[in-house]
Amino acid sequence: MARRRFNHEGSLFQKPNNSWRAMVSVNGKRLSFTSKSRQAALEWLKKTTTQVATGMTYVSAKETLDEFLREWLSINKTSVRHTTWSQYELTCRVHISPRIGHIKLANLDPAVLQKFYSEKMSMNYGKGIRTIRVIHSILHKSLDDALRLGLISRNPVDLVVPPRYTHGEMKIYDRKQVQSLLIAAKDDRNVALYFLTVTTGCRMSELLALKWDDLSWEGQTLHIQRQLARDRQNGYYLPLKTRAANRTIDLGKKSIKKLREHYQRQNLERFNSQDWQENDLIFPSSIGTPLDQFNLYHQFKTLIERAGLPEIRFHDLRHTAASLMINDGLPIIVISRRLGHTKVSTTMDIYGHLLPDTQRELADRIDECVMPIEVELHPNCTRTPEIHELIEILAPK
Repeated sequence: MARRRFNHEGSLFQKPNNSWRAMVSVNGKRLSFTSKSRQAALEWLKKTTTQVATGMTYVSAKETLDEFLREWLSINKTSVRHTTWSQYELTCRVHISPRIGHIKLANLDPAVLQKFYSEKMSMNYGKGIRTIRVIHSILHKSLDDALRLGLISRNPVDLVVPPRYTHGEMKIYDRKQVQSLLIAAKDDRNVALYFLTVTTGCRMSELLALKWDDLSWEGQTLHIQRQLARDRQNGYYLPLKTRAANRTIDLGKKSIKKLREHYQRQNLERFNSQDWQENDLIFPSSIGTPLDQFNLYHQFKTLIERAGLPEIRFHDLRHTAASLMINDGLPIIVISRRLGHTKVSTTMDIYGHLLPDTQRELADRIDECVMPIEVELHPNCTRTPEIHELIEILAPK
């Protein structure tokens, strides 16, 4: 049967086996679709010619999202931090490709992605908001690159609304619970690590990367200048994410005492171990190598169970440290710098709800500030210059 052409952009014809084939020319190459139904082939033809008219390329019509993401990850491997790239790769491999990786770039539209987000939310019972926001970020960034390269005519992620992230109720220990934790850890080889966590608010990765050279015994300071990598493929250590995270922290006398005891204990371990590997770490494993975060996490879980304390994450000790500093009335800017936040607003966003409510005190102080002082004179009193001077002195400035 003769081909039927529509707007000189595509063709539809019936094959000898009675199936229908639609074809469209894109960038000098042909895209085709075969169906037993003439109507289905015609709908594909109309849809495809519309996509071509709005900028669809041959590559986007043939390349799947999974194929594009693999190439995108390969290109970006050397342009982002290794930890960032590892998160990209894991998210693409575990979350994105298994669900929507088979879809052609040309067929990605906001409705498809919005449905994908909704399915992920229902699968995780609403608890995977952060994961979905990471997915959203990766898709937006990668498809922006696809748009820049001319592979797609628009970025469909621009029209997709990710779930809003809200901080759950923060789990922290109060003073008595912190004391119970440290009492339970009294004979633990990492008691100094726990003590420093709740007094400095340092992150686990920062503490595990500390070296003895970072500690000034005389100055009683600790220099935070690196973090321990989770993925050891490119070495043990990574630079800190921000300039503010690279900081020097003052230590109290009790912290220094704990570190001296820890130093002596470590010297005994070093002397008694035949497998010791010297890395100058303050908090190494029992053989001197960097302490595995996963192992420390499980040791911490065992410790809080033994202490009879509510279950929290190790990172919640950082939140606990911040809450203790806030309750002691330290200025928020001092707390922010100690925690290594780039902006005070970051500290306020995370811990603002822990600040005491001073609205009533503020209201009374403002009243007192602006309220004029009334001076009543005796009816028989003469307004002498001295009286006028007294009134001026008592009047609010």
